[in-house]
Amino acid sequence: MTSQIKRGVSLYSFQNETFQGKMNLEDCIRTCAEMGARGIEVIGEQSFWGLPEYAVDPAEIENWHALIAKYDCVPVSHDYMLDYKRYKGREMPIEEQIASVRKDIDLGVRLGVKYIRSLVSIAPEVLVGAAPYAEEKGIMLLTEVHAPLHFDHPWIIRLAEAFDKSGSPALGFLQHTLHDVGGTRAPHRDLDAELLLEGLHQRRQVLRAEGRVQVQLAFLLRR
Repeated sequence: MTSQIKRGVSLYSFQNETFQGKMNLEDCIRTCAEMGARGIEVIGEQSFWGLPEYAVDPAEIENWHALIAKYDCVPVSHDYMLDYKRYKGREMPIEEQIASVRKDIDLGVRLGVKYIRSLVSIAPEVLVGAAPYAEEKGIMLLTEVHAPLHFDHPWIIRLAEAFDKSGSPALGFLQHTLHDVGGTRAPHRDLDAELLLEGLHQRRQVLRAEGRVQVQLAFLLRR
């Protein structure tokens, strides 16, 4: 059986080079394509000026799509942060956070992605509140499960239960699969991804057998 898993790279891998002005968006996408990793996860606040306070200029969106086409890549995910403590002296109330997530959903649509990655710190109430809008726009909100958290962690179970109760097909999880090679972040080999997916599939079967919440999983590697 031929594997359908394809490689991808998060542009977070180039955060230092981007911050230091050593690489621009085209440099990052070209480097990914040269590695044979054509699925692109973009970090909006890293790659586009003004986020999250200002909308991305249409010219920047046009340039993004031109670069994706030029290097024969696939826009997969937009990685957003939801900095709910961005204002001095107060946290953003839930409704304001939901409104912020909707803006990231809109950006995801403009970028042509199917998924946007949510930080694990984002409250379930916010994600559930934003889910109907995500469904309308054809976007999945995927919460990243990142070490030291895991699928048995109370916070992840709380999220999974909220997702399950909502019944929304727009809510799910993304397993963090990054690793370092000689100080440089690199995409996983296909074998690594296959083992990961098989392990998570088995874990979901265990959850079902135990009568616990069914966790919906989606993976950027599938594209």
